[in-house]
Amino acid sequence: SNDGDLFLPSDGFVVERDTGTAWAPWGPLFPLAGVANAPTAWVNQNDTTVSTAGGGIVLTDPAQANNLPNYALRVKTAPSTPYTIAAFFVLPPPFSLNYVHALMMGWRNSSSGALSLFRVYYNTSTPAWVMTHLKASSPTADVADYLSTGPRGALQSLRVPIADDGTNRSISLSNNGQIFDLFHSVSRTDFMTPDQVGFGLCSRNASFGISLTLLSWKEA
Repeated sequence: SNDGDLFLPSDGFVVERDTGTAWAPWGPLFPLAGVANAPTAWVNQNDTTVSTAGGGIVLTDPAQANNLPNYALRVKTAPSTPYTIAAFFVLPPPFSLNYVHALMMGWRNSSSGALSLFRVYYNTSTPAWVMTHLKASSPTADVADYLSTGPRGALQSLRVPIADDGTNRSISLSNNGQIFDLFHSVSRTDFMTPDQVGFGLCSRNASFGISLTLLSWKEA
């Protein structure tokens, strides 16, 4: 025993501190992989800006001219299948602004420009924050939702693992970094066959902008 020592578990919820007589838990905290492997190429950047302050990647999309789709995305070549990419995002404050898209993550086909994206956005007609799996023919043209969950409470942070096992593409969700629940799965060639992965956002609001922070991008 040595008062003040720290133990950093690789698969636990907490940091433990030696009090001199016992290990006391502090947290919850979760292991992060950093953002060195995160996407860096822009698709439809427009007036979106990027910052790396604080060790993460912060995207900021200012107010737009209207509420039409205009998704700004950072993409990279997808790994060889099978793969899983687990990203950890800090979301912006829960503004009640129609069509504000606080988070988008998923796949793209570089030839056609088609997209398959998990998204979190606000819908005033519900009214609530909503999570969907979106099909889009481009960053400016939605096609349809594979799945829409209906109303959900505002989120402060979210882990979003996406996976492609060579047969299916899947999206899972987690708040604790240990337990992952399947959100949606579809054939990897349904609507489009991806060769890129990425993340992004879109304010889709004429009065207010939106920001998104990526703190971890882990590929396996």
